[in-house]
Amino acid sequence: MKKTIYQLACFLQEENNTHAISMEDFKEDTELAKEEILNLLTEKVGKCAAEDKFNILTASVYDQGYIDGLRMGAQLMRLLNGDVDAIKVAEQ
Repeated sequence: MKKTIYQLACFLQEENNTHAISMEDFKEDTELAKEEILNLLTEKVGKCAAEDKFNILTASVYDQGYIDGLRMGAQLMRLLNGDVDAIKVAEQ
């Protein structure tokens, strides 16, 4: 996962030095990242739980705002690294 994010960041920096990415390329890259996240989570917690955790992350990004989405992303990375065994969602 870290490699995928790093590759996307490098692509953004290098594409004609515009620091921009086409919507088509962005969609493709995010779909690949989503698949990789789901595969890693599935290995750790099983398919249904992985899909639930990913949906919680997605809802956090869209419904609770960008900062909360970043917090959820950080929790997801800790889960994937084995530092925690659950993702916590604070209700507002």
